[in-house]
Amino acid sequence: MLASTDQNRKILTYEPPAKLQRQNGDRPLYLSITQTYLIIQTADGYKATTSDYIYALQSKHNDDFIPLFEFHWHPASTPRLKWPHMHINGNTYDGDVGRVHFPTARVCIEDFIRILIRDFDVKPRLPHAEWREILTRNKAAFVAQSSWKYWDPLI
Repeated sequence: MLASTDQNRKILTYEPPAKLQRQNGDRPLYLSITQTYLIIQTADGYKATTSDYIYALQSKHNDDFIPLFEFHWHPASTPRLKWPHMHINGNTYDGDVGRVHFPTARVCIEDFIRILIRDFDVKPRLPHAEWREILTRNKAAFVAQSSWKYWDPLI
């Protein structure tokens, strides 16, 4: 689903979460994505630039979606937390780690999808050679056009 908040700001979202089949027959998982981007003019034409994202992998218990992990980057809405980070749903003897903001690099959607296929056995809709080539090609274009190659320290 694509929504627009103004002429330049666009939101790509999958809500409710999309059901993901798994190759090994395990219980399905669910994908939730929200990515906000701006269309900006460059010397070569126009470019989409990401302004924030949330990529989440969830399980479902009864009718409730339960996040397994989420990658977040939302610098405009959280002034004290401008860096990309990850949330992991889990408890330890010392408490809940779900509210911890584990710092990460920027995560592109292609890497998130690759994690789902490789590490969570999500069944791709295309044969291996096709999905791998698409993700590789699109990530290369993403990196080539990125404007964030260098980051200031977090603290």
